[in-house]
Amino acid sequence: MKKFLAYLFLLACNATRAQECESIIVFSKTAAVTVTDSSAFGQEAANFCSAYSRGASTSSDKNFGASYKFFSASFGQENASVETIASKVCSATNRSSVSQNAYRQYVDTIAPGAFDAYQACISARDSLQFKVNAASMLPDEFDISAHFKPGVPKATAQLRHSESQGIDCLWSGSEGDGITLTAGESATLHCSRKDRAKPGYVKVFNTVGPETLTIPWKQYDKDGNVVDTMVSLTAELFKLKTTVSALQTSVVANQTQTASHSSSIVELVKGTKLIVQPTNQCPPGWVFVTNLFVGIDPNTAAAVTNAGIAPGGGGHGLAMVGPWPGYHPGLCRRP
Repeated sequence: MKKFLAYLFLLACNATRAQECESIIVFSKTAAVTVTDSSAFGQEAANFCSAYSRGASTSSDKNFGASYKFFSASFGQENASVETIASKVCSATNRSSVSQNAYRQYVDTIAPGAFDAYQACISARDSLQFKVNAASMLPDEFDISAHFKPGVPKATAQLRHSESQGIDCLWSGSEGDGITLTAGESATLHCSRKDRAKPGYVKVFNTVGPETLTIPWKQYDKDGNVVDTMVSLTAELFKLKTTVSALQTSVVANQTQTASHSSSIVELVKGTKLIVQPTNQCPPGWVFVTNLFVGIDPNTAAAVTNAGIAPGGGGHGLAMVGPWPGYHPGLCRRP
């Protein structure tokens, strides 16, 4: 009975430590979802994959439907298909089993870049226990606490910190960059920044031990909302693609219009001694007469008459022509 109670106590301690590390995911998340711990995620994933491999449907199997809703909400993709959820949660080679990277993919989806920090926190929890304080999670500042609980008597932890440009951090009770903890002691690192729109990081490490934790600090907009860089880039890329598509449509339309004009010119060359060119560059053997802007104006008519051509007579009448976009059409005659 004592062994069983000790086992339950150990499980409770591990669960508490895991929840402390999940605070890092909460701090870094960009999706408005509730963070699920790895244990609950794994259990739910096992149920989902088992039912999915049997061909269960969300309508006929209530448990499977509940698992689907759990994961679609967890990933922040409530309209995702069952197949999409299965590709994220279940093994690619055996759909009845859970993918080894399922929890990482989950964390990367809701809190890009936070999984490595989460893993580092889990690895260090037997000696150094880190936790980002929920009440301090603000766009311009946050606190992370460290509790030292070594397995070796009289051991110490010498904690230091470094951060990206624009971020300032200070240990509570210390004026320097570092602090020394003995068994059972805790310390809080307070970090702040002036530019919330610039992403950064804070690194905490033990100079006499293997523990290292690097926490990404997301950028925020002016309203205090976390900015998902990938989503922003995707939106900008979509705008760029839309602009390029519109330009391509415009180019094709202009090419079609130019080809139509060129075809008309060829027909005129075959049947008349008078042609209209997109510019004043006449073909070899032809003589430039004048420019046409919109049809024939009085000055143009005079130029034609002076050239010995009778507008509207002899079967070579002049119709309204042009203008071509970007050009000043020219009138040419063949002697």
